[in-house]
Amino acid sequence: MAEICSLGSRALLISDHAVSSARLARRIEALGLAGLCEIVPAATTTTITFETTEWRDAARGLLITRLAEQYDAGAQDSTAPDSDRLVELRCRFDGPDLAEVGDATGLGIDGVVEMLTTARLQVAFCGFSPGFAYLDGLPEELHLPRRSTPRARVEAGSVAIASHYAAVYPAASPGGWHLLGSTEAAVWRIDREPPALLRPGTVVRLIDADDEPRPRSQWVR
Repeated sequence: MAEICSLGSRALLISDHAVSSARLARRIEALGLAGLCEIVPAATTTTITFETTEWRDAARGLLITRLAEQYDAGAQDSTAPDSDRLVELRCRFDGPDLAEVGDATGLGIDGVVEMLTTARLQVAFCGFSPGFAYLDGLPEELHLPRRSTPRARVEAGSVAIASHYAAVYPAASPGGWHLLGSTEAAVWRIDREPPALLRPGTVVRLIDADDEPRPRSQWVR
């Protein structure tokens, strides 16, 4: 059941351990709440802001009722997809940490690439910098802590992993994730609408640029 509390004068903070933040955001969006300004999913919570305090207060009761109804309906279909939006990224797996990750996991380079290209990744939330999407669904075998010494500069397009997330750096920045490869896809462009290619709920498939694409039926489920 969702827990809802006030956040400032115009926002609500919602947590629901039964569903992902991305799915919760989609359910809230589908309600068409009056006065709604923005929905921001995070790691474990979702924040929604309204034009006025009055709109926020009016929405609270409706949210409690409708989210409970949606939970009851969704509980009957736990396999329902979080999103129908798919982004495929062609990647060159030649990152400076690839061999080290292969050794640390015991998978070797080929095993790490195989894990990444067959995983069903999905944007859980965005943060750290504009367009930086935290991709959930990383196989447990690849769960590694951040590097003990962060790099002063990680290039845009770098494909990386840390903890239980994968990510693509949208712009050059410092970073402590393990760098496994790169993509030429522009995941953040300020002159595009919307600027972020990877948004909460988006399903992401990494394709090995040196290999033939695998049929979708082998990984979408």
